[in-house]
Amino acid sequence: MGKSTICSRVCSDLSIPHLVAGDVIRKYKEEYSIHHADQGKRVGDIPANQDVLVSALSDIAVDGAKYILDGHFSLFDSLGAVHPVPISTFIAINPAVLFVVVDEPEEIRLRLLLRDEDVYCPKELGAMQDAEVEHAIEVAKHIGIQLYKVSTTSLSQITEVIAGLKG
Repeated sequence: MGKSTICSRVCSDLSIPHLVAGDVIRKYKEEYSIHHADQGKRVGDIPANQDVLVSALSDIAVDGAKYILDGHFSLFDSLGAVHPVPISTFIAINPAVLFVVVDEPEEIRLRLLLRDEDVYCPKELGAMQDAEVEHAIEVAKHIGIQLYKVSTTSLSQITEVIAGLKG
């Protein structure tokens, strides 16, 4: 079970919206005729892309309402290098809590192959996951909120934490 499946199940259990960052960005870019410089999981201009996410969320999120934003702490650029999502993005989104979901790189590769029909190297996926965890820790410290590092089997823990949030 991957990150998006986990998010979908938690959102279903709690009757809250599940927003997928990539979908939110794509929809906003289409709605406002913003050029797509992205190729699959690779993002052409990461800071600009994240600015679009923040703008899109400000259009659709209701202050104080709970929702899960399914996204990443690091992204592949157009050349395949891993880059952290700017901390300013997280400050602007103002999350109540952060989760970083981890799994074996080979399991991630298999899920991506089934979902995207794209081939990723487990070593690259492992490096991406390591970068995500490292950056998630930095983001949580910088903005002063709780970070949970969870496995793909931590559905009940995630549900409990989110259910306990005010809002």
